[in-house]
Amino acid sequence: MTPKNVLRSKKLIKDAVLTLLCTKDPVDIKVTEITKLAEINRGTFYAHYDTVYDVIDEIEDDMIDKFILPFETTQNNLADYFISVKKMLEMGYSQRKEYPAPFNRIVFPHITQKLKDRIYILMAKSFPHSASPKKQLDYKIRISYLVSGFIGLMDDWTNGFLGSDITPDFMFSYIEELTLRTTDMTKEQKIKQV
Repeated sequence: MTPKNVLRSKKLIKDAVLTLLCTKDPVDIKVTEITKLAEINRGTFYAHYDTVYDVIDEIEDDMIDKFILPFETTQNNLADYFISVKKMLEMGYSQRKEYPAPFNRIVFPHITQKLKDRIYILMAKSFPHSASPKKQLDYKIRISYLVSGFIGLMDDWTNGFLGSDITPDFMFSYIEELTLRTTDMTKEQKIKQV
């Protein structure tokens, strides 16, 4: 278990970095600025991190842990996938003020790939292992397509490429429709799974 003083110091550092990321690119953030804003000394910073990018990497992991939580609690069927997607959209929408452009490729360069990998691994648990190799491959391809598409839409949506006033419900309706098309399932069949 991590001591409380370590958790507190790391939180102060991450909060300072998040504040600075609202106005600066990562390359322009100096450790001196972080320590001043966090009201800690340089030794405290370097006790936990080697570089500003290490802090950003940990912030990415923290965000992914929050985003991925709905997928970790599912029963690995399509109905649960939809529930998870809706929760992730709502969470992403509500945290727009906490994180500066969560999927901004300059601020968080690895987040989309990390998130994609984590969701794919979770969904892979439901691969039909007893099925033929052809059915397993078909399932893997569909899951890869769905995860990549979902993360791509999240990326474009949170970065404002789709417009600034798009709600989670609006996004969900499109994701649901596209997923149902990809899985050859009707809404009626999906509802029966719930």
